[in-house]
Amino acid sequence: MITMCEKEASTCVSIVLTTYNDEDTISAVLNSIYTLGLDLNHIELIIVDGGSTDKTLSIINDFLSNNAIYFKRNLLIVHDKNYGISRARNDGIREARCPYVLILDSDIVLPSNALETMLQYLISERKTKKVVGVKPLIDTAPFIFKVIAQGKIHRKNLGACEAFLASTEILMKNMYDETMGPPHSSDEDIELGARLLKQGLEIHMLGFITAHHIKSPQSLYVTTTRSKKKYLIKILKIIRSYYTPYVKYGFKRYFKSLPILIKFSYILDMITYMTMIMIIALSVITISWHTQFSYCSGLLSIMFTSSIISSLIIKIIFELKGLFDYRTLHYIVLYAFLQSINRFLRMLSLI
Repeated sequence: MITMCEKEASTCVSIVLTTYNDEDTISAVLNSIYTLGLDLNHIELIIVDGGSTDKTLSIINDFLSNNAIYFKRNLLIVHDKNYGISRARNDGIREARCPYVLILDSDIVLPSNALETMLQYLISERKTKKVVGVKPLIDTAPFIFKVIAQGKIHRKNLGACEAFLASTEILMKNMYDETMGPPHSSDEDIELGARLLKQGLEIHMLGFITAHHIKSPQSLYVTTTRSKKKYLIKILKIIRSYYTPYVKYGFKRYFKSLPILIKFSYILDMITYMTMIMIIALSVITISWHTQFSYCSGLLSIMFTSSIISSLIIKIIFELKGLFDYRTLHYIVLYAFLQSINRFLRMLSLI
């Protein structure tokens, strides 16, 4: 029989909230904690700040002075400078005393009762020893992904980020890679997810919970404009960012941590578009110099077709597990196709 103390401990969650110059968003995130569905005396609030120079710390201190007594425990850690989000998250995880940790970014607002629902799902699935974490769908996710993921459970999600509820024990053993950054970080969240998946552990995304991402329109990965020109410019800026040193390093670490099957999918995407480039080049040479390369073009065409079909199959069956639906099959194929282009561009950054 489970005692009352054991039951209370099992529903205890340590919220690790990381901040840095977030005066515009932090109040909304802190206030959302009231509505997450758990009593505050079951919540341990650990805030790790990267040495904010705006009003962030003032807002946090005001909140704690008025509400600290209601929490099971609260702790504010202030770094002397911004060491990056991985260090901040890890320092918070090390202080966690509850069996579950919610990694919460300073611009993510979860809907009412979301934490309670996520916790119930995780406790239920933890019986299989396979599912170590859950996360919600984020409203700033790409449109196509939202279409195929809404209401469904993505059973092999790689991202240990934004609003990620996980087993404290598992996170203590793994942690975020602090070499990815600092202070700028790239791919540290999916790198941790890749390491977990490599161990046979899964992060499930609950598509029936949608979190609000309070992102600035100026953010590189968010666009609120309907102008196709501005949207294209933002995409080109994202692609250009793949070749900055810290992003290249982050992706290299992530790729190294991937399970073999998904790593193979990336290699297939590289082969796909390299052969396509070679086919185009041969076609141009054939037309310009009146030369015949039909045999080579035929082999390259077979390679192109085989690699892109194989890559799509791997993505749909293994990487998008739980999202398959015949009614949205065209969106699934389109998403997998766009994903393959993005992966090719990221693989190019390693060359």
